[in-house]
Amino acid sequence: MVLRMMLLMTRVHREGDQVGTKFKCCKEDVTSERYLGTVQVFRFYIRCSRYSSEIIVRTNPANGPYAIESGTTRPSYKAWPSSAVAARQEECGDDDDAMRALNDHCRDTRREMGMDH
Repeated sequence: MVLRMMLLMTRVHREGDQVGTKFKCCKEDVTSERYLGTVQVFRFYIRCSRYSSEIIVRTNPANGPYAIESGTTRPSYKAWPSSAVAARQEECGDDDDAMRALNDHCRDTRREMGMDH
């Protein structure tokens, strides 16, 4: 069966191209695997439209949407450097201090006016 799908992975191994386009793919039933005895597992064969290299992924209902068999890699999200995290916390801290100062000022003003309950 021929389907049209968008690939979740980022790069084709051989070419290093970014993958973010829709592909036509062939679907195959994996008869040897079933999740919890009832959920069917499928394998998808995709051809890179630019270089004709093959990408093979299969459904993985136990751990996520797809498992890579060959031809591509998953996105790798690098952790922010600690200096960037520290800078971001300082920015948020300044906003927090400004809000705290405003709340303190409002509380003092209410107290002076005798409106504090």
